[in-house]
Amino acid sequence: MIDEVIQLLDYDVEEKWSGLAQVVKSVLKEYPKLRLTRGRKVLEIRPTIKWDKGKALEFLLESLGFANCTDVFPVYIGDDRTDEDAFKVLRERGQGFWYLGL
Repeated sequence: MIDEVIQLLDYDVEEKWSGLAQVVKSVLKEYPKLRLTRGRKVLEIRPTIKWDKGKALEFLLESLGFANCTDVFPVYIGDDRTDEDAFKVLRERGQGFWYLGL
């Protein structure tokens, strides 16, 4: 795999990105418990369990003891579609602020 990644350095940025994504996809075929999530210039390798950034946000709020607080103002800043799950959690809570920087 390292040789394939090194070969990508000879291409322009878009070709590198596309090539890297293909290498990652081919490697993940050997790991059925992992899946690839693509964002804007983001490749995230996630477990196949139901987990996303929204679940992570809920986990953090609960772990810190803020899950049921009405006087907490969570702020979430994201820059691609992989952040949309966290934005949805904040919208559904009617609490917090989210920003999608493009």
